[in-house]
Amino acid sequence: MADKPIWRQVYDRVAAEVGPRLTDVTGSEEFAGATANAAAMRRRMMRDLEQRSRRWLHMWNLPAGSDINVLRREIGELERQVRDLSKRLEELGGSAKPEPAKPRPARRPATPKKSATPRKSAKG
Repeated sequence: MADKPIWRQVYDRVAAEVGPRLTDVTGSEEFAGATANAAAMRRRMMRDLEQRSRRWLHMWNLPAGSDINVLRREIGELERQVRDLSKRLEELGGSAKPEPAKPRPARRPATPKKSATPRKSAKG
């Protein structure tokens, strides 16, 4: 034992003393039931928290995580449809890759037009 560091000697003593008791507790039916109850309670709490946060976000007209998930699924489905249509088009002998769109020229900001006649003031 003298060749082991002190921290390791302490750890080994604690593990020898506590290990069998801990194994007995974690292997019991009561522990399994308590763990299952805790997991169920955590799921309920998370579901309630998600529902409340979703309502709060929707109240402020913001998307919730569930909204984002729905959009992701819809985008995935659209991507699959485009892929299928591209394959069908290629099988029919067409080009599956469309030509890239030409970029539009940048729009200039509108400038106010000057009128030919000066405006009359309200005073006179």
